Amino acid sequence: MQAILAVPYSDTSADQLALSFDEPLLPALSTVRCQFDNADLTLRLLGASHQVSAVTALGETVETLACLPGQHRELPSTLQTPTVSFRARTERHSARSLSLLGAQISDRATGPHALIGHYPGSPDAFTAIIAADLGDRIRWDTWHAYPQTGDVVITSSLVQVR
Repeated sequence: MQAILAVPYSDTSADQLALSFDEPLLPALSTVRCQFDNADLTLRLLGASHQVSAVTALGETVETLACLPGQHRELPSTLQTPTVSFRARTERHSARSLSLLGAQISDRATGPHALIGHYPGSPDAFTAIIAADLGDRIRWDTWHAYPQTGDVVITSSLVQVR
């Protein structure tokens, strides 16, 4: 689902993003609910940040990637728990490359298990989440674009469902 977010683009930089698995659900600007065979996901855009709530037979996992007050630790490149696998990287793009990437992600985010938010007046600023059912696991990939620097934070998460 494509969403024009009713707020101006405001996050300042990719290096301010923090990862949390224990934040409560925060107010969302746009949401998409995804029902898979073994999981119920809610994709949530929080401006240039996101939350994904995954409810499975093993319980609820809430992933938050946001500029969180009081959390200024570096975003891990990998994190592994018994039920969650998380990977993150930051890419640097030219203005043209960022615009092309935004168009590619927008094209991919048209299905029922996807959400992309665009900001009025900032065409190359976007946050996207695309989810998939892999049977015994669910996966979601995210993109957080920062056009003022050309940075794009890309994450991939896998959660066991049983």
